[in-house]
Amino acid sequence: MSTNANSILTIFPYKHFGQWVFDDARVGLDKEALVCGIPEILEKAIADAGIPLRRAEKGCALCFSANPFPDSQVTLTRISGDRLNEALAGNWYETKHGMQGWLCPALFRYFDVAPERLYAKVSWAG
Repeated sequence: MSTNANSILTIFPYKHFGQWVFDDARVGLDKEALVCGIPEILEKAIADAGIPLRRAEKGCALCFSANPFPDSQVTLTRISGDRLNEALAGNWYETKHGMQGWLCPALFRYFDVAPERLYAKVSWAG
């Protein structure tokens, strides 16, 4: 399922056996792991939002879009990877603070092409 680049999408990351994961039945993902720097970026966004980490680990809302939106907290800029082919490795992104993270090919469940920038906001889902 690819979406319009103007959409604001929401997933609900949570900790499962110590690993940040999320489920999204709409696109066929179950306990999809966030890895390679993305957990650290997520935890910084959680801290910046003033959400206690222990609370967020039980579930938080993560809104994201390929376009800027009001109150977005994090901008990720694509620095390498394959923009078009989900069979190849994912894409590396970097924050303005120099934090880097890898988004696996599951990104293509949300976008036809890996966006040059992603904008995100985290909030407590409870």
